Amino acid sequence: MKYLQSTAAIFIALCFIFLLSPACEEVPPYIDFSEPDTTSVDTSNGNAGFLLIYKDSTAMLSNVPAAQEKVVMLEDFSGVRCNNCPDGHAKSEEIIAANPHRISTMVIHSGFFAVPYTESEQSFSTTEGENIATLVNVLGWPSAAIDRILFDGENGIAIPNINVWSAKVNQQLAVPTPVNMYVYSEYDEASRLLDVYVQLQYNTTETMPNQVTVALTESHIIDPQLMPDNSVNITYEHNHIMRTLLTPPLGLAVDAPDQAAGRLWVKHFSMTLPSDWVVENCEIVGFVHHTSGDSKQVLQSSHAYIIE
Repeated sequence: MKYLQSTAAIFIALCFIFLLSPACEEVPPYIDFSEPDTTSVDTSNGNAGFLLIYKDSTAMLSNVPAAQEKVVMLEDFSGVRCNNCPDGHAKSEEIIAANPHRISTMVIHSGFFAVPYTESEQSFSTTEGENIATLVNVLGWPSAAIDRILFDGENGIAIPNINVWSAKVNQQLAVPTPVNMYVYSEYDEASRLLDVYVQLQYNTTETMPNQVTVALTESHIIDPQLMPDNSVNITYEHNHIMRTLLTPPLGLAVDAPDQAAGRLWVKHFSMTLPSDWVVENCEIVGFVHHTSGDSKQVLQSSHAYIIE
């Protein structure tokens, strides 16, 4: 009996001590990804460090990864009724060609220049595009937001002078990134269901709040466009048109603890593609960025065609 009483007393004392003890901090999950399985992932376009896990997840990497090369985000603001916009498109393509795999881009039609013609078969204007144009304060067309940086000497983030776009891009190509970014997708042809996986691997701790924006673009669309001579080209080829966002226009927030060096963050998105989108011409464009305070800087971007 004395033994039972002593045991009960010890048990009660231990319970009391446990209740008075401070709560333990959450220990982040650890996953050893030192030997990632990338056998079924296309690694030709900057995805060589992609770690193959198919779910929303956060984890601690076994090693802090080396920083990727910077991939610059170029947002080209345009419109079918803008006669100078074809020159903007040409400048964007020139920049992309000069920097293989180092430029992510989308052409965003916004404002009154985006109103379709009677002959137009499609409208490229989207609510999400208008929201982005407002975010970066587009005041003229064409204009480009380059990593959403407010450069010295510029009046706003969206730069209307196409002659300086290349120099600004070159400046950003040399900027180190604190986070590595990858995009990967799986597509079911029968159902047209698209699954997109976005992965962040932090190589440096980020103290400002981070958001992730994911877009789908489509190229090789034939539809009218006003040209520099003020004629309307009804067989104009539109490329990198932003079709939709898989995230809110301001991006999806990354939790602060997941922004520490060595953290892995994975998010899964899915949608059924409209029947009139040509899947072979569609591309996933993702970027991680700031949206709080005065900084809207893009830290890193990534892009991949749905069907390579």
